[in-house]
Amino acid sequence: MRGPAIRINDGFSHVDTRLFRLSLGPQRQHICEADPVTLYSIYTMSCTKKDYLQALNAMEKAVIRHPEDVSLLADLAALHIDGYSLAFREAELSLESAHRALEKAKSIDPSNLDVIFSSVYLSLYECDTNVTAELARKLMDSSKPTPIALMGPWLLGACGYYDEAWAGYDRWLDEIVHMPNWFNYPSVFHAYEQGDYTQAYEEAKAYEMSGNFWGPLLRAASLGQLGDSQQAQLEIEHVMKRNPEFAGAPFKRLKGLCSSDDGEHLLEGIGKAGLKLRGLN
Repeated sequence: MRGPAIRINDGFSHVDTRLFRLSLGPQRQHICEADPVTLYSIYTMSCTKKDYLQALNAMEKAVIRHPEDVSLLADLAALHIDGYSLAFREAELSLESAHRALEKAKSIDPSNLDVIFSSVYLSLYECDTNVTAELARKLMDSSKPTPIALMGPWLLGACGYYDEAWAGYDRWLDEIVHMPNWFNYPSVFHAYEQGDYTQAYEEAKAYEMSGNFWGPLLRAASLGQLGDSQQAQLEIEHVMKRNPEFAGAPFKRLKGLCSSDDGEHLLEGIGKAGLKLRGLN
């Protein structure tokens, strides 16, 4: 038992396969809808706005009922950060809410692993990549691929330390199960950074979650760099269908998801793909 809820398979990246299938089918209403951690697990496997809002609503209610549960507070902070990074909610409001939840969690137990993870995650979107990388390495101090430990390599990849990120994954390759395909992020950006846009496009095909715009966005950038404007436009249509507000979102958040140079590089590819952007500063 973890606070008021049981974390499925000890982590959001290990949500039970049967449970996840049910979450996408007609029996969804039978899945413990009041359980915020289950809903959080379902959201992290789909990354859709609908699942996000459902998980956020349940988590906010759970924190009201259990205001001293540091793990719930940390999870709430992480959801607010996702609201910012995925443009699901207004940017400044999301980060302010994340700070409030995280500060309260730190005041109760700063050594809690969920609290440490959310702190690292927040530093990423505040563009402090040196701090993010240092703390990400600490998350990997584990003999087992726990969900928190697995976020270490992902965060290192987000900071541009691609080789170190994949070395981290390789440590646990035989033990990893049910890994969400957004863990493929480092391989997409590594190929893209090297200018191997064909490989980046192939890797980005695995970065696909129905309803989430990041997969088609990465494919569009790669295709834009390859000069395939026709196929790139089809991917841009998917981006805008899945998140109509995306083009006007402040792209400083994009620079928090990857190193500054890589962010500019990605924006270049997106521009070549034909997506007109606003709020680049």
